[in-house]
Amino acid sequence: MLVEGRIVYEMMDPFWPNARTDKSLPAFMREFCENWTETPMVLVSRTRTTAQHNTRIIGGDNDAIEQLVMLRRETGGDTGIGGATLARQLLQAHMLDEFLLFTQPVVLGAGRPLFDALGQPLELDLMEQRSFDQGVTMHRYSVRGARK
Repeated sequence: MLVEGRIVYEMMDPFWPNARTDKSLPAFMREFCENWTETPMVLVSRTRTTAQHNTRIIGGDNDAIEQLVMLRRETGGDTGIGGATLARQLLQAHMLDEFLLFTQPVVLGAGRPLFDALGQPLELDLMEQRSFDQGVTMHRYSVRGARK
């Protein structure tokens, strides 16, 4: 399952659904967009009422974090998170047990920090690191003290 905040969803939605048939893109990008559109998705938003691509919307007037706790119990399995605000809230609720942090060699010059206002230090253990084409790197960490 993928869980995304509104900003990430609205950034991804215009591109990925059509990219899976774009032969000018590398195969790994077409594969990712296939996964992005076919994997069950949860959009966390207080303002959106509609979404496409196998997407369920939660949030609204309800506590989205508690809704995600219940969804996690119901579904099990891996859940990917997209969005800095959402990731911070899930970290504060001790609901993230692992990070896959990807960096790309691009400086945007703007944006939000991922780890702002956590309230306490976050202890991580490096599990894996890899490098990919075009300077992309991935670091995989486990989060100490996460709910299982």
